[in-house]
Order: sequence, then structure tokens, then C-alpha cells
Amino acid sequence: FMLKHIEARAGALGRPLIMLTVNKHNARSLEVYRHAGFTVREEAVFDIGNGFVMDDYVMEKRLA
Repeated sequence: FMLKHIEARAGALGRPLIMLTVNKHNARSLEVYRHAGFTVREEAVFDIGNGFVMDDYVMEKRLA
């Protein structure tokens, strides 16, 4: 429901795409986003301090 709302809102604002980040090892979320039409745009590693990093994919969906 939330993804559909975000897509509709972005479309109403004239945005050509939406982007999100997801952990590379979160297989269930990756499956959900791919099923919803997202593709991997790039890989991203973010240092969040104290020796921890977020190892993510940046995903995007082009809007019609």
C-alpha cells in the first residue's frame, strides 16, 4: 500500500523515478522491491560509525 501511495505522489509531483536503499543481504525485501518493478542502480557502503557500515543496494523505479 505504501509503495503505491509513494508512486502516486511522486507521479503527481512530476518526478520521473523513485529511489530507495536496501541491505544487500535482505533477500525478502529485495524480492518484494524487484517484484514491484525496482532495479538495482548501484551499490553503496555507508559508514554509520563505531566500526559499523551499511552495505546496501540503491534501487530505483522509473515511473510512467
